[in-house]
Amino acid sequence: MSAARVVGAGLSGLTAAWRLSQAGFAVEVIEAAERPGGLIQTIGTRNGRIEGAANAFVWTPSVATLFKSFDITPQFASTEAGRRYIFRDGQPRRWPLDTAETVTLALRAARGALTGRSAPADRETVLEWGDRVWGPAATHWLISPALQGLYAAAADELAAGAVVGHGGSLLRRGRASKIARPSGGMTALMDCVVERLRQQGATFKFGARLEALDPSVPTIVATGARAAAPLVEAHAPRLAAALASLRMTSLALTTGFFQPDERDLHGFGVLFPRDCGVEALGVRFDSDVFPTDQDPKWRVETWITRLDGSNGDLLDSSQLCRAAAIDRLALTGRINDPVDVVTTIRPDALPLYGPGVLDVQSRMEDLPPWLALAGNYMGRLGASKLLDVATEAATRVVRLSHAQSRRTASDTPV
Repeated sequence: MSAARVVGAGLSGLTAAWRLSQAGFAVEVIEAAERPGGLIQTIGTRNGRIEGAANAFVWTPSVATLFKSFDITPQFASTEAGRRYIFRDGQPRRWPLDTAETVTLALRAARGALTGRSAPADRETVLEWGDRVWGPAATHWLISPALQGLYAAAADELAAGAVVGHGGSLLRRGRASKIARPSGGMTALMDCVVERLRQQGATFKFGARLEALDPSVPTIVATGARAAAPLVEAHAPRLAAALASLRMTSLALTTGFFQPDERDLHGFGVLFPRDCGVEALGVRFDSDVFPTDQDPKWRVETWITRLDGSNGDLLDSSQLCRAAAIDRLALTGRINDPVDVVTTIRPDALPLYGPGVLDVQSRMEDLPPWLALAGNYMGRLGASKLLDVATEAATRVVRLSHAQSRRTASDTPV
């Protein structure tokens, strides 16, 4: 049995390890933290479970296959989760454009389909691309908030080529999809994968840091970009430099438990365009999305805020709670003290999907055959897409390892 190594035991690393194990490799997983899961963390509180990062998967064939492989019954989001809002002119709206702006958007979409001019230009920002293809109103009130809900960045910071792709199909991609997660929360899946891997002979080292990679062992580095850079440097220096230079975004999640009010808005949540008077990127209505997670007597909301130079002082729970209360007042017009609050800060949670991500993608061919990468800087974000990235990394290692074995066998004298 051939040996393989995975560095990182987050969602990407565990998925890659599982794929390698299924292909017959003896897998070793090395993780710097004391637990698996990476950013994913289901947190138990006295009032119920909450998620410290991604709360579900978009339900895709690869996600369905993963759940089936581990005999996990999916818990699908409630029908209310299909209602999503964007904040405009002091009100949450299902569709944020007025009639004239909607007609303009439709005409521009038709023109783009006929002329093929919807693809991003080289190094064009999402703001530039959106204004050119869809119009300023659609960019500001629709595209920008939708993207910041995923990438945690404004339209003028995002590279259109990194988030849109060459087909310019952003609006189709942005449609609400069915989402699901394990009934015990997202951490339940991580624990299940670790247990099954151990049953198949995989070994884990938690609280351990790898100082250098061994070229004799096929390896997948499934860490964040900053941790991957020094490991890759000796083997792909230009790629390592691109990884090290990626700008990162830190996030804070403030989850509040409130007494329900008949005036409460219901649905998945609300996104807030920049300069609308709200600091948060968005709010998720957890008690509507997966209502069985918490005590039904509470309304549960998670306010998601980006931490950067302008609000870097929001680093303790009391400040985050005050900021969330101000934002909640802007949304609801009411001041309600929560019965409980849980704050989670995620330093360097996401790479900024600007030109730096394009630079990383352009250097992937520098990797030697025995080495692959899997992470949220690979051009795809979201829990479901990370499964695909990890599977592709494992497929690369398996394919090239088998090719090397065939070459070795053919070179062996009979």
